[in-house]
Amino acid sequence: MAIDSAEARLEVATKDGRSALGPVPVSELEPVAERDGVWLQDRESNLMVINSVLTTDQMTIEDLRHVFLERVVQFDSGVPYGRFRRMIVRSGDRFFWREDEAFDIRRHIVTVEGDGLHTRDGLQEFIGRQASRPLPDDRPLWQFLFVPDFGDGGTAIVVRIHHVMGDGVSMVPILFSLMDVDQNDPPDPDARQVKTRGTAGKLWQIFTKAALTGPFLLGARAVTPADRSVLHGPELAGHKRVAWTRPLALDRIKAIKNRLGATVNDVLLAAVSGAFRRYAESHPEESELGRVRVSMPVNVRPPSEKPKLENKFAAVMLDLPVDVSDLRARLDETKRRMDALKRSVEPMIYYGAVNVLLKTLPRSWSHWLVDFYARKCTAVLSNVPGPQDVLYVAGRRVRAMLFWVPQRANIGLGISILSFSGDVRIGVFSDVQVMSEPMAFVDAVEAELDLLDELA
Repeated sequence: MAIDSAEARLEVATKDGRSALGPVPVSELEPVAERDGVWLQDRESNLMVINSVLTTDQMTIEDLRHVFLERVVQFDSGVPYGRFRRMIVRSGDRFFWREDEAFDIRRHIVTVEGDGLHTRDGLQEFIGRQASRPLPDDRPLWQFLFVPDFGDGGTAIVVRIHHVMGDGVSMVPILFSLMDVDQNDPPDPDARQVKTRGTAGKLWQIFTKAALTGPFLLGARAVTPADRSVLHGPELAGHKRVAWTRPLALDRIKAIKNRLGATVNDVLLAAVSGAFRRYAESHPEESELGRVRVSMPVNVRPPSEKPKLENKFAAVMLDLPVDVSDLRARLDETKRRMDALKRSVEPMIYYGAVNVLLKTLPRSWSHWLVDFYARKCTAVLSNVPGPQDVLYVAGRRVRAMLFWVPQRANIGLGISILSFSGDVRIGVFSDVQVMSEPMAFVDAVEAELDLLDELA
């Protein structure tokens, strides 16, 4: 992004743009990359914020602030975590990162207390309310809401980080960098990094195939009609709700996939597909379900690349086999579609096309096109593999971890899958206009897994 003056007059990147900061030397500015800036499209109906929650054995907020300062804010091992100290400012229609001169960890990690927060239902309701509210824009775009008394002698930490700071693949390793595999003897920083799946294969083959098939695939997707059902189409309210499954033993899911000749992902997506069927059958008065297409973020980093704070993924489309009534046939069809997606070069095509759009078209046009493709989907579905060790934060055992992805355009439903410490948890994030009771969907996912277990 070219800047043609010695200094720029900046404003905090608020909706009204009235909070002026005055002239600032260009040398102090870092332009926001277009693939990050495309997430600066918060709407009242959909905020571009990644929400997450950790539950641990009881700790103090001072312990959490200390470990976050040490491991992330002041961490210096070649991984650029500096965005946690930088706020978003703007000059005209251009956005920049700027060091927050008033940075104070106490403004970002704060205690919240209230009746009911110690229960799962109360915490779910609280997270839904928070997910409906924008982050403060006069500071770096992240916050930790510390619930000191949750569950049986535990603590909950609600984490909210704006998508402009990075994608899930870059955020999850940062959260895990707070954790140790030994309660008393933390390992070196590299040992805390999470291994993430990236694109593989010979690059020249991938690029050649993408160049030959890309225009046809993008054209086909452009004329594909958008999903139309009770879960996709109503005007969003902007009021969000969340829910999550009980711990689902990873060994149990692996046993199912081994007996049925599938993968862990195949089993989980087949259960999600079945949950959509169950939800539609339990709400016949609303409308038929119709097709359910999901947008799936796919990491396009090479396998050897360490994730850093940035957005480097492609959103590919997958039609879930919700129209297949037979359980075994639905699993087989899920596997067939997932296998085809793994062999395809769709992620590289979409990633390359979006980058070209963002660099060549005016911002309003490119953002409209990104949303045009997003509007074709009913939900966003994200799957992140985490470490399987028992982990500790400040010497306290981590009991559970979940996250919820934001949705673009008029998508009002997000489904997130996270494997961690021997368990899998599936989280649901919904706008009340499309799904007012996400816990019913969660119950349906668990019921489908029970049936797959019986089938196996």
